Amino acid sequence: MARAPLCPYDPAMAAGRAPGELLDRGTELRVISGLLTSVPAGTGSALLVEGVAGIGKTRLLKHACQQAARGGMMVLAASAAEFEAGYAWGVVRQLFAAELPSGHGDAAALAGPALGRGEPAGDQDAFSILHGLYWHTAALAQRAPLLLAVDDLHWADQPSLRFVLHLARRLDGLPVLLVLTMREPRSGGDAERVLTAELAAEPAVTVLRPEPLGERACGELARARLGRDPAPEFQLACRELTGGNPLLLGALLGSLAAEGIEGGRADVEHLRRLTPTAVSRRVLLQLGRMPASALAAARAVAVLGTAATAARAGRLAALDADACAQALAALMDERILAGDRDLRFVHPLVRSVIYQDLAPPLRQRWHARAARLLDADGAPIQDVVVHLLAAGPAGNAWVVARLRAAAADARDRGAPDIARLCLERALAEPPAPRARAEVLTELGRAEIRRPTCWRRASWPSSGASSTRP
Repeated sequence: MARAPLCPYDPAMAAGRAPGELLDRGTELRVISGLLTSVPAGTGSALLVEGVAGIGKTRLLKHACQQAARGGMMVLAASAAEFEAGYAWGVVRQLFAAELPSGHGDAAALAGPALGRGEPAGDQDAFSILHGLYWHTAALAQRAPLLLAVDDLHWADQPSLRFVLHLARRLDGLPVLLVLTMREPRSGGDAERVLTAELAAEPAVTVLRPEPLGERACGELARARLGRDPAPEFQLACRELTGGNPLLLGALLGSLAAEGIEGGRADVEHLRRLTPTAVSRRVLLQLGRMPASALAAARAVAVLGTAATAARAGRLAALDADACAQALAALMDERILAGDRDLRFVHPLVRSVIYQDLAPPLRQRWHARAARLLDADGAPIQDVVVHLLAAGPAGNAWVVARLRAAAADARDRGAPDIARLCLERALAEPPAPRARAEVLTELGRAEIRRPTCWRRASWPSSGASSTRP
């Protein structure tokens, strides 16, 4: 199927020592190099990097992307967000945003509903959309060897998860490498766990599970952060406290450096009095030392997620433009936030710390306000509905109407399972009696549209949001 690539991957171009952060990752780097080398010959494969938060999955994915780009491969990347499972085809649209299918061929027509192009899916079989996306991927791979990267796959929407699984089963003969990261233990509903388990079991998928850093690597990081050679006992205590997790170790060392700790034997007793929750401790202490406006802005960005901009964060946090700008600048100075127009946290775990610090009732109210704010901005219905799914029920007719609109949009784009999720949430609002009958009818139609094999692992039907803050 694959013809000779236009830009073959050259291992010599990708040679060189990995960045310092990739300590104790020799096995993983060799596996990545080997998979990249085999891509131009049409030996398509997939790499799944699994591990706990902070173990370095994203760093390995970025390394693969950098090496692929240096070798002349086309690199398309996406990152799933923590509470956006209700955004149908969100990850797929990120992947192909810069390489949408052109013309009116079969692949373009079939993939169109998922990519926001062409006619609504109507009665089109959901698997035909997956087929169209596959052929779009194959067409791109004919232009140059292709790397598709998806970070934090455990947060991906179900339709995108199904595409990833569909593609992973059909990589033979394609010059394509699929690189994925996923957190362990696997979270989410039954449907997500079934899909990710099936993916990990595919023969074409190589699974890497990075180990915690060893004592020597922990010592190197401690030496670099503290500016001196720490005592062996101090190095060992750092590793025991963080379990060799690179993110936790970095956060711990940052806290110690800020306290003026030098890493001698005398500091071990102080170190052993600390708790392993170094990231939470450091982030919340940083925020506690900052103005109240900084905490409000950080919470607003955490709630808005991928829709966060300076203007929206200010409105959600009830800050005027000047106060919000100063708060965001302070958060960036503290290396909590990054970004220019679109704001993001330096690591998903940092966002989780701030998000979880919001009490659930307050969190739900902020999501309800965010939904109204985005709707007033004319944001796509998918951006609005992810917040309605996380908001608490309030018997609001506007909420029911927007959820029904989102369900219709998902149905038109070949995502009946997302339509079902929205309609179940609409029932939990709850709707007025007449609207309730209509919602039940729409829910029945959405259920009929879902292929039988999808129903064995359905979304929770409690009516509560299935988001995973």
